[in-house]
Amino acid sequence: MQMRPTKLFALSCPVRASASGLRSLRWFAGLAMTLAATAAVARADARFIHSSGNGEARDDDRFGAAVALSGDRAIIGMPNDKADSNEDVGAASIYRRVDGTWELERKLANTSADAGAGFGIALEIDTDIVVVGAPRRDIDALTDAGAAYVYTRNAATGIWSLSTTLEATNGAAGDLFGSSVAVFDTYLLVGARSDNIGLGANQGSVYVFRRQVNGSWTQEAKLTQADAMGSDNFGVSLAISAGASGVTAEIGVDRHDVSGNNEAGAAYVFFRGGSGWVQQAKLLPDTIGAGDRFGTSVHVQGDRAVVGAALTDTNGTDNGNIYIYARSGSTWSLGGSLPGSGAGHRLGQAVAVFGTRVLAGSPGAPASGDPGAASCRASP
Repeated sequence: MQMRPTKLFALSCPVRASASGLRSLRWFAGLAMTLAATAAVARADARFIHSSGNGEARDDDRFGAAVALSGDRAIIGMPNDKADSNEDVGAASIYRRVDGTWELERKLANTSADAGAGFGIALEIDTDIVVVGAPRRDIDALTDAGAAYVYTRNAATGIWSLSTTLEATNGAAGDLFGSSVAVFDTYLLVGARSDNIGLGANQGSVYVFRRQVNGSWTQEAKLTQADAMGSDNFGVSLAISAGASGVTAEIGVDRHDVSGNNEAGAAYVFFRGGSGWVQQAKLLPDTIGAGDRFGTSVHVQGDRAVVGAALTDTNGTDNGNIYIYARSGSTWSLGGSLPGSGAGHRLGQAVAVFGTRVLAGSPGAPASGDPGAASCRASP
């Protein structure tokens, strides 16, 4: 199974990684960088500097606001990219690594051309499938209802084309469907973190789609947590993994109140076996604090899950923390945690797990003059 890293904010060398050839992405103002890692220390592999169609990059295109990697392809979002005369409609660029050189393969444009739709603020790639969220796209008269675009690559021709545009069933204004996305093989998750469920304003939900034999995507389920509250932000972060026994989805809920602690946050694990999707676990840290935002980021691979809590105060205000969980049967247990090393480091803003290694973004940490850093740790 390939690693599908979440967005890594201001990642800088050195990064320790596993011997498997882990690659990750870095971004800051208008620049993205890949890091090719070996068993020793990562090295800079390439730099991507955005240039618009007329050769003039805009300072506010937000090139690198979201990144993802699968094999020798990388995708970089720019949600404020300009198309023709429409401001901030958004775009995403797919790059392919050929003979050691990264080349632009295709620029994906917002086909609806909605100004401010946020196309490219969330994205994911899995081999020949790309999903791009546009959470502020207006659907008919529904402002900011949101959408997700699915692109597929023809293996014979190498051409990327729009396969389908997904919208929320019974979507409403302000749902922000497409604010997070995840894809693995035949399963696709789309978060709608501001979806109103019953009386729970902005509670949030996650839609599960499954690819059919004919290539179409159909909605299989709509996930919500059992103890939902208003303004939870359910679906602010997503991850998905599959194994012989079934499919596992991990969902971040970073504004969930826990034991009287406002916006302490939580993460939920849903599992799909032979009986459909069920909530398997609610993940919490060993120490709960108001405003920790546990669930800022999540990642799952097999029986191992990681959760980032970017605003914990263990070693100073907003130092951040990452938490590592392991599953035995259907039971998840906290195996360990790692705090950020200083105030404002915000460790856990982004996380990824691959085998026994965990990669975590720390955008506020100083590292050789660059803003931010990331570290890779061995998980228990």
